[in-house]
Amino acid sequence: MRRLLYLIDIAVIGLVYFALDAATNAITFSRDFRVDIIVSTLVKCVLFVFIGFWLRLRGDSVAAIGLKNPRNWLRSILVGVTVSAMVFMAVYLLERGGFRRDLSAFAPFKGNLELTLYQLGSVIIGAGFGEEYLFRGFLFQRLALLLGGSKLGWGIACVIQAALFGLAHAYQNPLGMLLTGSIGLTMGLVFLATGRNLWVPIIAHTLYDTARIVAFYLYGPPPW
Repeated sequence: MRRLLYLIDIAVIGLVYFALDAATNAITFSRDFRVDIIVSTLVKCVLFVFIGFWLRLRGDSVAAIGLKNPRNWLRSILVGVTVSAMVFMAVYLLERGGFRRDLSAFAPFKGNLELTLYQLGSVIIGAGFGEEYLFRGFLFQRLALLLGGSKLGWGIACVIQAALFGLAHAYQNPLGMLLTGSIGLTMGLVFLATGRNLWVPIIAHTLYDTARIVAFYLYGPPPW
């Protein structure tokens, strides 16, 4: 019975996620990127609040999915910085070596400071915090409990959440899905290694995405 409830949790949040995404895409804006970014970010915030509400409804809390104070903030920040640097360097070397994914969606950022600044705010909230909260927090934990909560269950859940994270980036082509899935797997392992605390993955993800957006502003996305 308890496992069924975890499956229901995943289904409910999944439905809300896709409903909000569909509602956002259905709205026609005036092609003003400021409005698009702000609305998209606000919709994501609605999802995050709903997840917190749903957890409370289930007698749980965001701390249960890893959003809790770490034992040592300085150590968490240093580990997050180190992980982000390692991921950034690995991706850079792969792209230099010919690993091509479709990043054409980020081409408009080159030389456009205002767009870049707006996107940085969206990245910090929607990706750095939001994707970790959703994938490495809620989804990872619920999948692990659905699979029994054993070490094997957590291991399988880590792979599943990484695969779904890669699928969420399908616009980057199959190689992009593989790469983002690998990043999701890395963040999942970091989450487990740091006592299932979300703050290290959040810090690492935020810094990595920030560095990428700044690189897109300076140089544009790499060719593919």
